[in-house]
Amino acid sequence: VYEISEDFHGKVYLFKEDGNPAIATVGSSNLTGIVKSHQNFEVDIEIDAPETLAACESIFHDLVIPISRPIEEGKDSKGHESVTEDLEEETLQGKYAGLVGLISEKELAQVRLAIRNDNTFVHRIKCSEKQTKSNLNKYFSAARKNTRKDGTQVEIPRPWYEAEAILTASEITDPNAPPNRFIVVTDDGFVFEMKRGGDNDKNLESAHNLQIYGHWIKRKLENSEVLKPGDMVTEATLAAYGNKNLKLTPIDDNSGRWYMDFSSEALHS
Repeated sequence: VYEISEDFHGKVYLFKEDGNPAIATVGSSNLTGIVKSHQNFEVDIEIDAPETLAACESIFHDLVIPISRPIEEGKDSKGHESVTEDLEEETLQGKYAGLVGLISEKELAQVRLAIRNDNTFVHRIKCSEKQTKSNLNKYFSAARKNTRKDGTQVEIPRPWYEAEAILTASEITDPNAPPNRFIVVTDDGFVFEMKRGGDNDKNLESAHNLQIYGHWIKRKLENSEVLKPGDMVTEATLAAYGNKNLKLTPIDDNSGRWYMDFSSEALHS
């Protein structure tokens, strides 16, 4: 595997077997297009003709490899991958630029000192058999229907990171429940806007983009290796993570912000 050191956007993938070209693809998709959560429609051509495979191999030898380095050389002294702009785009504030901020550890420590736990609103995340297409499993609900300009109807699958928190009747009337619009500071320092919608304002979700909240909370599960993209979030998933409750607490600094916590209990043990 080689890492390109100069501008190159070839979208050519060549796979070998026993050292010989076996198959290639040429098209619009990145290799990440193979995962279920990939949102875009892509077009690629699969190549198995020997003469065309040979031409693809020549492209790599004559064009790509001279401006590349083995990916191992991109690691630091501890063996960690070097940070690239592409990886930066996968961070919450990079992927949702303009909608998500990130505060420093010092600012986050000050926020934690300015919360009063007696005012905390606790939402129990539900992953029961009756709720396999909502909450953190919105990905499995019915696709959205969209009508093109020519009148053709298409179905658009739900994004992997689309998620919501559906409040119960008692949570809706809880005096500590958050307002309809509010800014959160998360337990790991991200800052973004949340809102309540739906009947009786029961749906708690990120404003402007429904994937922000889901990205934040599902990445915690993924990074803890209890959830793989495309899998259902279950009670067992939350138990393995060590937390089933989303906590929201007003920050007592006259900012009107709320502290949102879904940290794993394992981190505090």
